[in-house]
Amino acid sequence: MLGELRGGHRVHFVLAWGLCGIDLLGLAVALWTPLPLWLWAVPVVATFPVFGWAVVRSLRVPLLRRGGGWDVLAYLRLLPRGLLAAYVGTLLLVGLGAATGGGAQDARSDQDGYSYLRRDPAYHSGQSVRVAIDRARYDRMRGAQQRLFLAGSALFCTAGSFLVLTSATAAAARERSARKPLRKKS
Repeated sequence: MLGELRGGHRVHFVLAWGLCGIDLLGLAVALWTPLPLWLWAVPVVATFPVFGWAVVRSLRVPLLRRGGGWDVLAYLRLLPRGLLAAYVGTLLLVGLGAATGGGAQDARSDQDGYSYLRRDPAYHSGQSVRVAIDRARYDRMRGAQQRLFLAGSALFCTAGSFLVLTSATAAAARERSARKPLRKKS
C-alpha cells in the first residue's frame, strides 16, 4: 500500500503529514499558552494548497469505485495497522483540540486593555458591546481560538493525506493494468 506512493504522491503525502504534525504540536502547546500569530497562522494557511491539490489529485484519478459508490471502509481495512493507528490517533487528537477550544471568542488587545465583543440582546439590530476581561482570560480565549484553527487544519491535512494515498493506489492500479499485455484467445 505505502509502496504505491512514488514521486509526487510520496512528497505530497509526507508534506500533508508533516503539516499535520506541526498543527498537532501547536495544538498541544496552545493548551498551555497562546502562540504568536505567525507560529500558528503559517501552518493553517499552508494547509489550503496541500488539501486543494489533494482534492485535485483525487478528482483526476478515479477513487475506489465499486459498483458505483465509494467503498472507503473496505479501503481502510487494507491500510497497514500503523498507518490506520496514525489516522485514528490524529482524529482523536483533533477531536480533543476541538473540544478544548470551546468558548473561543475573538479576544482583543488595545490601548484600553483586553476585551471581547458580545451581542447585546437589548438591541434588536445586533449591536455588540465591549466586555472587559483580564490578561489570564484573554490568554485562555486566544488559546482556545488557536486550538480550533489548528484542529481544523490538522483535520484537513489528515483528509488530504488520505486522498493522496487513495489517488496513488488508483494510479498504481491503472499503471499495472496498462503494462499487462492483452492475451489473445486461441
